[in-house]
Amino acid sequence: MNIYDIADKAGVSIATVSRVINNDKKVSKSTRNRVQKIIEDNNFIKKSDYSRHTNNTIVYMCSGTGSGDMADKITYLSDALYKSGYKTAIACCNQDETAKKNMLERYLSENFSGIIIDGHDFLTYSIEENINLLKEITIPSVIINGYFDNVDNVNLCYVNNNISSFIENIAKEYIRKEKKKILFLFERMSFGVKNILTGLHNAYDFAGMDADPDFTQLCRDMSYVEKYINTLIDKEKIPDVVLCKSEKLAAYASIILQKKNYKIPEDIEILCVGDSEICSLVKPQLTSVDIKSKEICDTVINVLIGKINKKTVPVISIINVELLKRESTL
Repeated sequence: MNIYDIADKAGVSIATVSRVINNDKKVSKSTRNRVQKIIEDNNFIKKSDYSRHTNNTIVYMCSGTGSGDMADKITYLSDALYKSGYKTAIACCNQDETAKKNMLERYLSENFSGIIIDGHDFLTYSIEENINLLKEITIPSVIINGYFDNVDNVNLCYVNNNISSFIENIAKEYIRKEKKKILFLFERMSFGVKNILTGLHNAYDFAGMDADPDFTQLCRDMSYVEKYINTLIDKEKIPDVVLCKSEKLAAYASIILQKKNYKIPEDIEILCVGDSEICSLVKPQLTSVDIKSKEICDTVINVLIGKINKKTVPVISIINVELLKRESTL
């Protein structure tokens, strides 16, 4: 018998069984007694050797490992965890809510020590979806770049960067200098994109302006970027600034705009969120926002291991990002 059988016999979710096993006080007495009786009758604990925090493995959950930033995070986390005596399991799935919920339930049913969820990519634009997912967590966990003050779960801690307020301040400065047409390009909707959009919209609200919907666009690759820039040119809507969610998109935008005889940065400034060697390889070199992946990962490890060892750790830790000035901005 496994945890799925226990849940089925008790008429509860896998997460509820996990809560009972881990002595979570949120389970009602009647439900706890019912689940515990089934566990004891079937000798489940002894048979499965289910003991909390015994295998020294941390699960890193994300929705893809293709980006340079994600690869860096995996490297940092794996190295730091190894030095601290932990192994790392990488768990990837698409952004489908059911797929993520099933994957989370699966790992909660195992005897892992803790979970790290990359909020930037794993969490979605839907607050309700995120809350439904995070409230099920029953072991020490840290969310990277995602925070919900209405999720009442003592197992969760958060390590965030300040990208939303940082972008807000940059946008305010551009608007103050009469560079009000800020084009934002991103590869897919995510919680990280939501944070950047929040910063942009706050800046426009502060200036008493409405953000132009034509200046926010999903572009999956270079052909999408070129097509959309052509659309804006046809509408005679030339951006003052192009802000990109990735270095690749910023490089695409720079190449395409220069082919159309726009000077970077004299005519149009370009900057991106995230920093990699791409920023220095293109001409002009790209100004970027360093989102401090290593600092974030180091903090995540310290918080999570502290949480596992039942030490007092901050619920929220904030890491400040940094603007790396290069040739693509004035």
